[in-house]
Amino acid sequence: MVIVEVKRPTADDRPHADNEVNEYINKSQYVILTDCITWEIHEMNKETRIYYLSKERQRVCERSIPKTKKDRIINWIDNSIPNNDWDELHNAIKEIVQAKSYLLN
Repeated sequence: MVIVEVKRPTADDRPHADNEVNEYINKSQYVILTDCITWEIHEMNKETRIYYLSKERQRVCERSIPKTKKDRIINWIDNSIPNNDWDELHNAIKEIVQAKSYLLN
């Protein structure tokens, strides 16, 4: 099983997010924490993999996005450069889904 916890990009409650990940990791092999800008893949007894899709490179719930909509700008990374985090994230999710599919057969 994979648990995905999606936060708002303006969320600033990292301790709460960490508590949720710690609770979920005891129920699932994978926990994905994301605000759709940064993706963190937590796996039991392994180092967390983090994929930054913006140049800001801030972790989930630690981002400094203004609260007012007119001031929000996301500087996305260049996905045309080979082996960028977009590609790495795609491969990581594909690997998890394929591993889970294999276990179901």
